[in-house]
Amino acid sequence: MEAASQISKSQLASLPRERRANHLLDVARGFNQWGKRDDAVSLLVQADQIAREEVRCRPLTHKLVFDLVGSYPRGCRPTVPLARIAKEIGIQT
Repeated sequence: MEAASQISKSQLASLPRERRANHLLDVARGFNQWGKRDDAVSLLVQADQIAREEVRCRPLTHKLVFDLVGSYPRGCRPTVPLARIAKEIGIQT
């Protein structure tokens, strides 16, 4: 997470869309591992908006979405953007 925080917004913006999306997914995975689900979901949604095809075809994204959906306590539903992504890649919420 520390290394990712050292990348400036202008450096990130200069990358191709697919690279930016992959960076956001990597940071989202880190946030999820750290227990910061809301931050992970936010970055996942951003990555999906930047490069939807790239994000949705990656097995690691499917695992991240599955883990995020499963992290909600019984009786609580995932956020609408996360639920939408999950449904569109075939993961039940």
